[in-house]
Amino acid sequence: MEKAIERRMKRAEWALNKAKEFSECVKKILSSITSVILFGSYARGDFNEWSDIDILIVVDGELPKRPIERIDIVLPCIVATEAPIEPLILSREEFEKLKKKRNPAIVDAINSGIPLP
Repeated sequence: MEKAIERRMKRAEWALNKAKEFSECVKKILSSITSVILFGSYARGDFNEWSDIDILIVVDGELPKRPIERIDIVLPCIVATEAPIEPLILSREEFEKLKKKRNPAIVDAINSGIPLP
């Protein structure tokens, strides 16, 4: 049982380190970032071996309309971290609209998210 707990703790630490690495990289690419938040299963602690690392990025200013174009912007950072990063990139306005609508991902990020440096 102890080994399982130790493995789980190491996995959580690994994910947090990868999330921080991704955050540092993204901040070099996007200068208008207001928030980078680890959310989802790794933030809540209910991850499993197939979990991805969910990261919310909120940007002040305009972004491409298509989500795939937004991901293209941070793709070099996803590749560099060598981890299953799943970014959700939103403008401040989009974030506020989704917050008002109580979007589940946004509510999760607000309630259990971990702000990243």
